[in-house]
Amino acid sequence: MRDTRCGPRVKLDISMAYSFETFPQAATKSAPPRWGTLLDISQRGLCFKAHDHFFIQRVISLFLKLSHQTSGIRMLGKIVWTATDWDGATRVGVQFIGTLPSDWHKLVAEVQKEK
Repeated sequence: MRDTRCGPRVKLDISMAYSFETFPQAATKSAPPRWGTLLDISQRGLCFKAHDHFFIQRVISLFLKLSHQTSGIRMLGKIVWTATDWDGATRVGVQFIGTLPSDWHKLVAEVQKEK
């Protein structure tokens, strides 16, 4: 299988939040976030693992925070692939809708150097 990634991925193992609500309604109470484990991230997308059901092409909301020293960011992403893991969890490949903020490009590069 040929790797079609456009850039290097930074391997991680940190908690992340996601939601199937992409545009929370101001008048109604939003559902609490769901939690997964961020496995890797690149400039264009990420992979995470969670115990949930995911559908290809679905848009989800992501909340990312790589360290205690950084503020988190919210992004939208489109699910581009899924796979069932050995423990029954689902690995999810997400392509960002939009781009990572410029300061996050630097942060991802710094995290990669630390690994």
